[in-house]
Amino acid sequence: MVQRYGRFSAAVSKISYCIQKIESEVMAKQGLAGSCAQYLAALGLSEEGMTVSALGKSCMKDKAAVSRAVAKLEEKGLVQRNCTGNNIYRAPIVLTEKGREVSRYVAERASEVVEIAGLGEADRESFYIALNTIAENLSKMSEGGLPEQ
Repeated sequence: MVQRYGRFSAAVSKISYCIQKIESEVMAKQGLAGSCAQYLAALGLSEEGMTVSALGKSCMKDKAAVSRAVAKLEEKGLVQRNCTGNNIYRAPIVLTEKGREVSRYVAERASEVVEIAGLGEADRESFYIALNTIAENLSKMSEGGLPEQ
């Protein structure tokens, strides 16, 4: 049982490390931090935009990290806030045309990485089902605590 946990934990950590490294490489060409890749990908899937809070939940990042990244993305002209009134914090963040181009570039590079990772379509689908099941179950346990023995 302990060996199984070690293998699982090490594999997940290695995947996370490699993804972050690849994101950093891709985003460095845009003059941005690697974490911005996740934000651009999430915003690319949302026509109406997302608030900082929603973006943080979508990418599993805290609001402060998202706010800093959004400020950089605004500075680079990749996103804008659709404000009504003076409350920019609840304003949806949307991609600009330039942001949509970069988001598409990130999505294309991500697709290439997934292809290179080495699973065929059927295996990849099975893997995603298993991975999502694990993620959901671990999420429930991390919020509600481990079940009693």
